[in-house]
Amino acid sequence: MKFIILSLVVVSFLYSDEMKIMQSAVKEISLLRVNYEKCVSQLSDAKIGGHEDLSEYKSLLEKEKEKNTLLEAKIKMLSATAAVKKESKKESKKKEKEIRSDANTGANAFRIRNDNVVIYDAIEGKELEKWEKSTSFTSNVKAKNWIKITGHFVDHKWRKSTKDMWVKEAEAVQR
Repeated sequence: MKFIILSLVVVSFLYSDEMKIMQSAVKEISLLRVNYEKCVSQLSDAKIGGHEDLSEYKSLLEKEKEKNTLLEAKIKMLSATAAVKKESKKESKKKEKEIRSDANTGANAFRIRNDNVVIYDAIEGKELEKWEKSTSFTSNVKAKNWIKITGHFVDHKWRKSTKDMWVKEAEAVQR
């Protein structure tokens, strides 16, 4: 039974938003505490009356304690994963700053050197699209062997880039 509950908890971690899980866990804990208090009061009422069977209430109390322990462990695990994710975001931002060490170079016009040049969403990122030879663009940011596309020409009119676009420096020629 514990294995099933634990596996359900693990699966819910994998496929749920962490904040929602934490909020639901807090709600469940508060509900469990209310149930726990009810059980304790019913148990004390039963002791005072002395006429009812206490074993049912004791088992219910033990189940609620077990659920409470599981939920507290779940919250600790969620907090740890959130901290790890926050740390990895800091590391990736730090790496990006290192890559962009020679960032601002002043505005320049460039032209694509070859056919079907790949445009990326970030430095060494995902492929966004491919551009034809002689497509013109502007940039004021260079980072190592990459050029950030800050604007490009569509039907002989310059348009500011609405998303991050990067091209390898070897694929472009400065005009």
